[in-house]
Amino acid sequence: TGSVKTANVKISDTPYPGAGQAQALTTRALTRGELFEVNAVSNYDARPRQNLTVNIIGEPLKSAVISSIDWSLPSDRMTIKIREIIEV
Repeated sequence: TGSVKTANVKISDTPYPGAGQAQALTTRALTRGELFEVNAVSNYDARPRQNLTVNIIGEPLKSAVISSIDWSLPSDRMTIKIREIIEV
């Protein structure tokens, strides 16, 4: 019918970061903003930004980063908010 479609293509000058870095960036983008809570017996050595291995029954081991920790002193329990969850 005489219509014309155009496309704009922009080629980046940024070099490909490699398979390992590309996978890490993709995983980070997919898990960014997702926070999960895990409850456990208190461990007062735990700190935010530490790596953590989570063992959920029936699922593969997962690695995560601690975002924040709340301790419940009378019950000796802690609630950990984790992010950047990936399978080990």
